[in-house]
Amino acid sequence: MTLALTASSIVFLYFVPLFLSLALTYVIKNRLANTLQLDIPNDRSSHRIPTPRGGGLSFVIIYLIGLAIFFDLEAISTSTYIGLSIPLIMVGGIGYIDDKGHVPAKWRLLIHFLSASITAYILTPFTIPDTPPYYCVIVLILCTIYLAWLINLFNFMDGIDGIAAAEALTVILAMIIIHISISSYDTVAILIFLAGAVSGFLFFNISPAKIFMGDIGSGSLGIMLGGLTLYSLLSSSEIFIAWNIMMAAFITDATLTLLKRLINREKIFEAHNNHMYQRASRYFNSHMRVTFSVCIINLLWLLPVALLFTLNQISAPIAILVAYAPLIASFIYWR
Repeated sequence: MTLALTASSIVFLYFVPLFLSLALTYVIKNRLANTLQLDIPNDRSSHRIPTPRGGGLSFVIIYLIGLAIFFDLEAISTSTYIGLSIPLIMVGGIGYIDDKGHVPAKWRLLIHFLSASITAYILTPFTIPDTPPYYCVIVLILCTIYLAWLINLFNFMDGIDGIAAAEALTVILAMIIIHISISSYDTVAILIFLAGAVSGFLFFNISPAKIFMGDIGSGSLGIMLGGLTLYSLLSSSEIFIAWNIMMAAFITDATLTLLKRLINREKIFEAHNNHMYQRASRYFNSHMRVTFSVCIINLLWLLPVALLFTLNQISAPIAILVAYAPLIASFIYWR
């Protein structure tokens, strides 16, 4: 069942999680500061002041509550609820433990791939006509790798004030516009709710950040958005492509940086500050400027491209080329 969206329901769906997130993030921030659970700067850090880490717990809790409510209202099916919530608890849980102390990379990756496989198995469409049986297995494997990469991608890209939360928020807002523009309302209510939850956290995370989301927040954003991306495949491959157009800035930077480090035989699990956005923040001596630039790229460039594609004005190859080619060129320039 798709929830009916009126002006009042939209306001409710956005502002209730917004205020809850503001309150919960504030409480978590003070709690972490009082117990000295801080991110201490080092030579690879992009910040200079010890800052509470783990604030992403706020929007994770609120989103899980929202999913439970949507399930109770029969807005999402049992399988969808399980596919979106259980993997999120797994990723958020391992992130929470890592924020508290340290979890070896191999165990984090194991949980990431396990949670990704659960989401992919539940949400990937397996009834594909006129295809051999092994095709679905290949799709499942590819979707699992894709989801696991998104989880780690958001972790890699959460290196300066506000950037991961701002990326998530602008991508979510863009996807709401895209869904409405093609009269596809199946996930709009969930997206509005998630936008509110992330907005409340972003208030404290924007430069100069008073709290970081930590691994619990960054990894959870990856599985949240990745889960909704795969969920869109159940109804529209065009929406799936639109999601990946909207996330082009993060996908390009994280993927090309990883490839560059592999080529240079660097330790890919070792912390560094060589992403394009980190180099740009050092060049401009500003976190806010880079974060704001990502928002502008998403809303004034990638959103029009994604809209033109979903409205059948341009083909998928053209849309992907227009979205990614300039970003790849920018990466080469900032290398």
